[in-house]
Amino acid sequence: MPEWKPPTIDEVRAVWEKRRVDPDIIRAAVARVAPSWRMMDKPAEDEDACHWFVRGTIQVLMSVLREDDGNIWIHVSLCGRRNGGSYYLPTFEDVKRVKNDFIGEDRWAYQVFPSQKDYVNQNPYVLHLYALFENRPALPDFTHGIGSI
Repeated sequence: MPEWKPPTIDEVRAVWEKRRVDPDIIRAAVARVAPSWRMMDKPAEDEDACHWFVRGTIQVLMSVLREDDGNIWIHVSLCGRRNGGSYYLPTFEDVKRVKNDFIGEDRWAYQVFPSQKDYVNQNPYVLHLYALFENRPALPDFTHGIGSI
């Protein structure tokens, strides 16, 4: 398998342009972020850029894009960062906090575990969550209607 190489800035811009959503949708998603999070910087060029937030030692990057399935998805990635620039893997409690504060307590979110051949790990201390912008599950009810797996 060939080694993964980071995309060029032109490749990233092309992806963002293809997957762009209405800026009002992005503003609506960002407006739902709990006020306990501080936005690190606002997008320089337009509303499509990622939004960075920090609370304590947890950093979050949030984006809203239309994916190949035609749906609009919220993506949040989170990592722990100590003084001096060292990273740490967020705890389960950290992940739950980010899910609730950025996606919502009453909304579905997913972590993705791709096949080994499709797995790329750019930073071993970053975790990712994905959620449909439209508030509905993206997967079937694996409880089969009885509420327990």
